[in-house]
Amino acid sequence: LQMAEKLMKSYDPASDSSRLEWGEYHALQAGCSFYTGKIEKSIHHADYALELLQKNPDSYIHSFTLAFKVLSLNVMGNTHEAESLLQKTINNLHPENRISSMRLESIKSLLFIINGRNITLVNSGDTTLRVCKEEGMWVFHAMAAYALTSHHYVQYELDQVQFYYNDITKDKYSGRPFWVIHVGFMSCLALLAKGDINELKNRIQSLYAYARLFENKRFETTVVAFEIEIALRINDISRAKKLGNKAQFDPYPPVFYYYFPQLTQIKLLMVEKDINHMEEVREMLENYLSLSTTINNITFRIQVLALYALWFYKKQDYSAAVEKLREVISYAKQGQFLRTFVDLGADMQKLLKKLSPSEQRSAFIQSICRIMKEEQNGLLKLPLNDSLLTRNDLKQREVSVLILVTKGYR
Repeated sequence: LQMAEKLMKSYDPASDSSRLEWGEYHALQAGCSFYTGKIEKSIHHADYALELLQKNPDSYIHSFTLAFKVLSLNVMGNTHEAESLLQKTINNLHPENRISSMRLESIKSLLFIINGRNITLVNSGDTTLRVCKEEGMWVFHAMAAYALTSHHYVQYELDQVQFYYNDITKDKYSGRPFWVIHVGFMSCLALLAKGDINELKNRIQSLYAYARLFENKRFETTVVAFEIEIALRINDISRAKKLGNKAQFDPYPPVFYYYFPQLTQIKLLMVEKDINHMEEVREMLENYLSLSTTINNITFRIQVLALYALWFYKKQDYSAAVEKLREVISYAKQGQFLRTFVDLGADMQKLLKKLSPSEQRSAFIQSICRIMKEEQNGLLKLPLNDSLLTRNDLKQREVSVLILVTKGYR
């Protein structure tokens, strides 16, 4: 920003010939303000930029600026205004201008994910993905791929997750690394859900190799945080603790993605802390719950509330646990966030049984319980297979039990 400000001293702000440069400058300010949490300032600069870029509505920088205006409005709680502005801009584009249209459709897909409305994005998302790839718009291609990957994962459509992972990795050096890495994270979660532990380990190692290419420590330490998440889910607590001091749990604000390293840190603390010394965890949950409201991120709020419900469950405060569970269900059922509950394993399964009989009979809860039961039954029937466990010195029954343990059923 300091370099940009110094550069702009040579441009007359009152001159029509400098409108584009000043528009780009304010667009840069809008983006940087958003990422540093100065949301009102981001909107202020975005408005300036959009006014100066009126004659360039088809340009990349116009789409870039509009993205931060829309995301900032959403953070401020003006979701309807954000979506209306985005759709109005799309509608005003020339029918043949599919490049600008697809840029904005990518942003819309992202907005739907943030707002927990992932169920509505599939048809437009697939078209966006295809056109962005055809036109070489790799940043927006990665955004669309990530939105679709998240959508299919939470709704238990695991084969589709692998499809989008394979699609984005064909051009993984063209898109922005963090988007590619996070698509990789979603593919790892899908592999874990399938019980393919061996391929999961290979995938994590490939993410490490990819992250190290960019000589950005933040990329690698975020992969470390994700490996801790996996270690916790397969009950490898010693591995999770060993990696704990190498991870970066807060590499970016919890704005865009489905996987949040911040919540991995909470899960790690929940297994490290004695049950009578978990107030630190509760304070973190309260802070993140407040943050989820401040930044108006429904996907983040769903995951924080689900963990909070389990916190009360572990404290044996079942009344408070069920209250939090009902709250998270009220948010999660619209976007069919099935795996958010399934991934929390046996404790969540037990907590769901504390709902009233009528609540347990709801279609949403029935779907969650069905997936949990399918995974338990399916794993018990699996043959001995080195692709599931790297050890081959175990009897069939021991293999089955260990696989169930990796799912959290003890």
